[in-house]
Amino acid sequence: MTVAILMPYYNYPAGLARTLESLRGEREAFELYLVDDGSDPALLLHPVAYDFPVHLIRLETNSGIEGALNAGIAKILTDGHKFIARIDAGDLWLPGRLAAQRDFLLAHPDHVMVGSWATSFNEAEGDRFTLRYPCNDAEIRRYLHINSAFCHPAVMLRAAAVQAADGYSNQFPAAEDYEFFSRLLKLGKAANLPAVWLRYEVAAGVPSISYQKRQRQLFSRLKIQWRLFDARDWLSWWGLLRTMILICLPYKLLLKFKSRFWRA
Repeated sequence: MTVAILMPYYNYPAGLARTLESLRGEREAFELYLVDDGSDPALLLHPVAYDFPVHLIRLETNSGIEGALNAGIAKILTDGHKFIARIDAGDLWLPGRLAAQRDFLLAHPDHVMVGSWATSFNEAEGDRFTLRYPCNDAEIRRYLHINSAFCHPAVMLRAAAVQAADGYSNQFPAAEDYEFFSRLLKLGKAANLPAVWLRYEVAAGVPSISYQKRQRQLFSRLKIQWRLFDARDWLSWWGLLRTMILICLPYKLLLKFKSRFWRA
């Protein structure tokens, strides 16, 4: 069963080249849906240069990641794929991920999505730290009171659930994944595989949403946490307090803390 891999792209040719090269190592069949979100100049790609199908979707103007993802999803649903895996330009796909996540969803029809652990890296320092997310559905639902329980580019989604959830909202800038996953979990269960299946790029010099739009992301997170708030659960209170603390904490200091205590 062919899986669709969805990747938004905007003005980052070096990162895109690394990601495309990493996808060569995947032996399972897939089709790549690459959405050029109004890059200047427009992305030029020769699909015949790759040993996997590439669907290049060009948006005339930059619509943001939500618009790019929704454009890719629309094409994927039209083409009839059952599963949608995510990755971002600059990240590295690890061979074997596709089979591990697809086979999990095939074996667990009550699950709408599955993610994995992920290791942060940059070219200057190599691997920095590994994010080990909660793995079972109950733990994930509790963790959502604190933050998203998934690394966005490390997830695989059931296409029917994505369609039922009506895609990504543009009302939660830089936290669109957190809000989207909270809606998906109303439709079924979720899990994370307890293994690293993605190396994701985090560095001050790359177009990272977490770095460049951090304050906007944190305020969007507060809105989502308030919507999920349960006064009977201490994690709801802690989630709100934690986000307010992070708003005041410099991002570079946070990265140093993660690198020191959560090093891969």
